[in-house]
Amino acid sequence: MRRLPIAIATGLLLLASTLPAAAQGRGNGKARSSKKGGGPAFCASGAGHPVYGRAWCVNKGFAIGRSDWRRVDYGRFELKGRHHSNERIDRSGLVLVLGAGVFGRFEAHRSQLGIGAELSGRWLVPDDGPAVLQVYAGDVAMGEIVDDNRDGKVDSVLLAFSLGR
Repeated sequence: MRRLPIAIATGLLLLASTLPAAAQGRGNGKARSSKKGGGPAFCASGAGHPVYGRAWCVNKGFAIGRSDWRRVDYGRFELKGRHHSNERIDRSGLVLVLGAGVFGRFEAHRSQLGIGAELSGRWLVPDDGPAVLQVYAGDVAMGEIVDDNRDGKVDSVLLAFSLGR
């Protein structure tokens, strides 16, 4: 009789491991994030780390203001060109850097957030650490693309799912 509970538990573990990533709290940003408060002031304000961006706060487990920022899976893609810290790029520059497909996903997310302003970007490229492309819709920060080792390939994408307004 002891084997039955063990078999059921084993079956549940196997089932859970085969669930889609979003159902496991990973993937397309559908799972609620449980971020801890009490982080540095730049995370609590929603501004993010002044050198490493909002991704730094998320990676450390801190909330970003009252907004809901989550890691999403946009697959592997490359960032085109070389960039410098605080370099700003307009809509057409984003299309060139991201490619039309990824840019279209950001456009769709902008629309889902109900923001009518045009997309633009700003690079954070410190002497050490990751290269981060911050994506804005007008003056609203709505995403970050992170290249941890600066090889031109994206390591993570973060999106705002609520803007804390």
